[in-house]
Amino acid sequence: MTVDRRFMLAGLAAAAGGAAFAEGPRTSTRPLPRPVGPVAEPAEPVEAPAAESADTVLEPPPELSEVIADADLSGRVACLVADARTGEILEQFNPDIRLPPASVAKILTAFYALDRLGPGFRFDTRVVATGPLINGEIQGDIVLVGGGDPTLDGRDLAQLASALRGAGVTGLTGGFHVWDGWLPHLKRVDSEQPVQSGYNPGISGVNLNFNRVFFEWRQLAGDHQLSMNAVAVSYGPDDTTVSRMRVSDRREPIFTYDDGGDHDDWSVAGHTLGLNGGRWLPVRYPGRYAGEIFAILARSNGVALPEPTLIGYRPEGQVLSRFTSGDLASIMGDMLKHSTNLTAEVAGLTSSKVRTGRTPADLPASAEEMNGWLGRRMRLRRPGLVDHSGLGGASRLSPSDMVRALVAHGPFGPVVKLIRPTKVIGREGGPIEGVEARTKTGTLNFVSALSGWLIAPEGRALAFAIFTSDLDARAAIPVQERERPKGAGAWNARARRLQRSLLRRWARYYALS
Repeated sequence: MTVDRRFMLAGLAAAAGGAAFAEGPRTSTRPLPRPVGPVAEPAEPVEAPAAESADTVLEPPPELSEVIADADLSGRVACLVADARTGEILEQFNPDIRLPPASVAKILTAFYALDRLGPGFRFDTRVVATGPLINGEIQGDIVLVGGGDPTLDGRDLAQLASALRGAGVTGLTGGFHVWDGWLPHLKRVDSEQPVQSGYNPGISGVNLNFNRVFFEWRQLAGDHQLSMNAVAVSYGPDDTTVSRMRVSDRREPIFTYDDGGDHDDWSVAGHTLGLNGGRWLPVRYPGRYAGEIFAILARSNGVALPEPTLIGYRPEGQVLSRFTSGDLASIMGDMLKHSTNLTAEVAGLTSSKVRTGRTPADLPASAEEMNGWLGRRMRLRRPGLVDHSGLGGASRLSPSDMVRALVAHGPFGPVVKLIRPTKVIGREGGPIEGVEARTKTGTLNFVSALSGWLIAPEGRALAFAIFTSDLDARAAIPVQERERPKGAGAWNARARRLQRSLLRRWARYYALS
C-alpha cells in the first residue's frame, strides 16, 4: 500500500529557494500573574543523558496494537507512518478514523497559503488622505486602511504615526476613519471556547497585538486599580476604552463578557484577583482597537486626530504612510513555531479571498475552500476542517489524509524547512542519533495530535500522523470550565507519552533501518 506522491504547485516549489497564545486551553481559569524576572538557572549543571546509538542491536518491535493499548487512553487512537518519498505505508492503526487535528491543521494552512499567495507575499497597512495637504492640514479625511496583517503591533503603528508627522501633517478638516473590510469582521475563532481565552480573539482587516489586550490589576489602599493595556513588547499606550473592565463582588464565574456594540464589556470576580497580576484577554472589535491606539500615537507625534469611526468602503487618496509586513514564508514559520491562531486564520481567509476573488463570509466558508483545494491538489479524500487554525473542535481529519498531504509535499519541501528540527528522545532519555523530527503538535481538551516528518540523512524520511481524542469526555465539559477541566491534563499527558513512544519506535525501526 502507498500514499500517492504528488508534486506541489509552483508557489510552494518557489518557497524552497527562499526563505502565545495559540492552541487549546492551557491556562488557569483564574487571572494569571505577569511573569517577572528571568527563570532561575539550575544550582548545579546537569549531565545530559547519553545519546542512543543507531548501531544498537534491536529486538523485534512489539505489535503496534500492544503499544497503543499500554497507553491506557480513553477514546480513540489513530495513526499512520509512511515513507515520505514513496508513500509506502509502514504501520497504521485506525488510519481512516476522522478526529480533530487541533493545531496540526496549521501545517495544511501553511501549504494552502504558500501556494495561493506565494512565499514572498506581504501584508500592507496604509494611512490614506482623501484630500490635499495645505499648511499642515489634510483637506478631508485620514483613513487607516488595513490589509489584514496578523503581525501588526504597537511599534508598527508607532512607525505609521511618526511617518504621518514626518509628512508634515498636523491636523485635518474631516474625520479619522478605519477601513477593516479587507477581511470579514468575526468576533471569535471558535464559539465553544471560554469567553476569556486570549487565543480565541476577533478577526478583521485590521489586527493589532494579535487582537489581545493585557488586563492588569494592582491593589492600592485595599482597592484594586485596573488597566487594559494595549502593549506590544512593553510598547504602547497604557489603556484602551475598546476593552473595559469592572470588578464584581462575586466568586463565580471568574469572568463575564457583554458585547457593548462597539466595545467589549468585561467583569471579573473580585475574590479571585489577589494583590497584583494580569492576563491576556481577547479583543472582539479589532478595527476600533487599532484605530484608537493609532489616534493616541498620532497625537503623541503632534498630529491632532479625532476619535476613529469605522467605514464600510475602501477609500481612494494619497498614501501618507505605509507599513509592510515580513514575507509570508517567515510569517508561516512563526505561526508553526508559536501556533498563533490569528495568523493561521488570517492566512487562510486571505488565501481563500485571493483564490475566489471574493471575501469569505466566515471561517467555515473559507475552510471549505481550503478543503476543496486539499482534495484537488493534494489528493486528500475527506478533509473536514471548519477553520484554519484547528481551534474548532468540530474539524475532522484522518491520519491517512494528513500523511497523504505530507507525502505530497515531500520531506525536503519549503514547509519542512520552516519547522525547527528537534531530537527524538530514546528510551533512556538521551537523543537517538542520526534522526531528527520536524513536527507540529495540536492540543485541545481531551484532544492531542502530532504530525510531521522524521528525517534520517543516512536512512529514511518518514511522514506520520498521530491523532488521539476522547470526544465524549470533551463534550461533557461545561463551557465555563473549559480552560482547565478536571482530568484533561492527565489525559493529554498520557497522549503525549504515547506520541513519544511511537516516535522512538518509528525512528529506530524504520527511519534508521
